[in-house]
Amino acid sequence: MVMSTAALRMAEQSAMHLERAIHSQKAGFDRNVVYSQSGVTINFRAGFGDTFSEDKIAAMRSAIAKVDGLGLRLPNTIKVYTSSDQGFVNVSFQRARGGHREASIGLGGKLAQPSSLPVGKATLHGTGPVRRYITAVCVHELGHILHELASEEFFWSTAANAVTPGSLGTQAGSMYAAANIREFVAEVFAGLVYGESFSREVMEAYRNYHGPVVPGGFGTTP
Repeated sequence: MVMSTAALRMAEQSAMHLERAIHSQKAGFDRNVVYSQSGVTINFRAGFGDTFSEDKIAAMRSAIAKVDGLGLRLPNTIKVYTSSDQGFVNVSFQRARGGHREASIGLGGKLAQPSSLPVGKATLHGTGPVRRYITAVCVHELGHILHELASEEFFWSTAANAVTPGSLGTQAGSMYAAANIREFVAEVFAGLVYGESFSREVMEAYRNYHGPVVPGGFGTTP
């Protein structure tokens, strides 16, 4: 399906935002590590001085294994940028500059301080060691990539950035899910990966918003 001009513009803006964050890295990146995990090639670029880079690398590998174990197909290659910078946002999507497809994930400095991030599924499922929290965040970020794969036109639409309607965020058990529909989908996705069950209303909304599913299994309406 060919994306609309408006959706392409929004995707391009997000790609530029990540690119600016990468190039503004304080002291740049000191390591480039490549791993293969569950059939996915992961290219890690670890930010200079990021003392949590090893935790982020291990967490991403664990998150990919969790998602793959449910039968959800991830891109063959994912680029992951880690940073100690508090302003480096946690972000993920499938578009690069010029409209090219390139799955990218940014993992910023706030991951070292879970209390500085919104209360959501990572808060619920990531108690204990910080690596466990980062893994839950990585599951959420992979949910964004799978959501875009399911419907890139919707993912980059104005509708997906609208505030989550009614009490869906509350029903999903996540304050962050109430932020907008895109975050609602990623939060429900993370909950499903961790074995949560949701109401019919939440699951119907998840499906209507093109949340990732496995026919007859993961993500289907109860």
